Amino acid sequence: VQDDDGFIWIGTLSGLYRYDGSNVTRFLRDPSDSNSLTHNYAKTLAKDTSGNIWIGTYGGAMNRYNRMTGKIKRIEPGINDRLRQVIIKVKLSLNKEFMLVAAAKCTFKISHSLSYIDSFPLPPTPQMMNSQISDFVEYENDKFIIATTSGLFHLDWMADDTTRRETSGGRSKHLREIPLQLGANKLLRCIEQDAEDNFWIGSANDLLVMRKEGLSFLSKPDYDRSGRLKGQSTNCITKDSTGKMWIGTNSGLFVGKNRDKQMQRVLASVKPDSISNISGLMIDRLGILWVGTQDNGLYQVYQPDIAFQTIRGVQNF
Repeated sequence: VQDDDGFIWIGTLSGLYRYDGSNVTRFLRDPSDSNSLTHNYAKTLAKDTSGNIWIGTYGGAMNRYNRMTGKIKRIEPGINDRLRQVIIKVKLSLNKEFMLVAAAKCTFKISHSLSYIDSFPLPPTPQMMNSQISDFVEYENDKFIIATTSGLFHLDWMADDTTRRETSGGRSKHLREIPLQLGANKLLRCIEQDAEDNFWIGSANDLLVMRKEGLSFLSKPDYDRSGRLKGQSTNCITKDSTGKMWIGTNSGLFVGKNRDKQMQRVLASVKPDSISNISGLMIDRLGILWVGTQDNGLYQVYQPDIAFQTIRGVQNF
């Protein structure tokens, strides 16, 4: 994520990093320092309206870096015991009033002041028992599409507060499953909304695209005519200001638009196969694409010439 000063914050398996364009600063857990991370695996990052950086860790709940003090505040699990869970995603709400947090088995709304926390756990149905949240998109205020390891779901957070945690026939009254295309892999990894309000959904072996209108799916030739992403583990997706969708997979980086009906693989001019096992994508304010990999560190991708540059000093994602 990019902060208000232009610095790039990078979450990795081995700590949190801040890159200022020249140097890298590393933040680690220190058991003796309450102003350090609760866990070194910084899984997900987001910026709030005050420029603070929220850090979701994989096993240590939430942390927040205060831009003014330069200190990290641990969001204590005592606020809500469910925050002890593994944090998968954190994002700013559409109305900018809350931070939206997805843990493995629960979603949260947290006010910036930490004075208000609301939660919605996944219902304990047989389908959900072995499932966890992978990613989510808030497409309208309090309305979400949630990708999980067992399928796709629609969540209406504000549907009848008095009954929303009750179930009927084993189902939550405001969480419903969205049927996938026949034969589609239900192990979903990521989701992103494009400029035309379609939802791009990455699975363990393909890419799916769903219309907002009617929540119906496009056919494969409508967005990936050559089938380049068939069989690919699609791990992350982001969009740029021109409407292009950038897709990170285990085998490399792809780019395309819904109307192009084609996916193009993006290769580095030097060591083309080095950009693989992609785990994170971000577009900064200058339009530069940042690509995090599991094996070869962090890259910048400059457009339109697609020139890759390695950022040294950052551990693998």
